[in-house]
Amino acid sequence: EAGQSPSLNAYQVMYLDHISDLTIIDGVIITGGYAKGPNNLNKGAGIFIDASSGTCSPKFKNCLFVGNLSDLDGGAMYVNADNGTSNLELDHVEFRNNTSYANGGAIKIRSRLNEGTIVSLQLPLKKASPSALKKAS
Repeated sequence: EAGQSPSLNAYQVMYLDHISDLTIIDGVIITGGYAKGPNNLNKGAGIFIDASSGTCSPKFKNCLFVGNLSDLDGGAMYVNADNGTSNLELDHVEFRNNTSYANGGAIKIRSRLNEGTIVSLQLPLKKASPSALKKAS
């Protein structure tokens, strides 16, 4: 509801746990995530993608991530590919006014095996900040 405190919202709007590359999320607006909780509930306010010790490779098409706030990492999206693999496809995905108090206001990919990648990125024609994407190992 307009004007209500973001602390009343979900920690993560979506949580994707080890899904296949056949999963397509199309035409969705992800908004109002407020990742300010314990453990992994402080990451990925819009979407938390869990590929830890496995695989999680969703495809996003024609989506908008707007107004998500993360206390730690990945304001719009956090990918946990720690000891796993995630190959994201982002096709005409837009990130607006997402915030992270640590790393990756738009996206943070965590990967010790360097297996977390964005395999396709088609953004609307807008100027983006170089700090919008962050990969850490």
